[in-house]
This record gives sequence, structure tokens and C-alpha cells, in this order.
Amino acid sequence: MPIGYDIKPRIVPKEADVLIIGAGANGLEAGAYLAKAGVKVVVLEKRFEMGGGLLTE
Repeated sequence: MPIGYDIKPRIVPKEADVLIIGAGANGLEAGAYLAKAGVKVVVLEKRFEMGGGLLTE
């Protein structure tokens, strides 16, 4: 089972300071960096797997 399949969809908060599209390496790093700085961040990913650009078939 690929990473991420055990993550249940969550309700997206109605308010955020920053919306990051894509939970790849860069999106997750940016989200973590901003969250540590106190910014309200939402990271969205369309697939069940995170880091789609790093995956191979």
C-alpha cells in the first residue's frame, strides 16, 4: 500500500493565511516552515500519495 492511503480526508479550514497546492517535497517544506513561523497554512494534494513528482512507476 503506497504511503498516504491511511490518511483520511479532512475538512479544509475556512480560513488560512496561506494555501499551498501540492504536497510534494517543496510544498510540505514550505508549509512546515511557515507553520513554525506562526502562519496558518493549508496544504492540499489531489492524489492519495504525497510527493507525486518523486514517484516512479
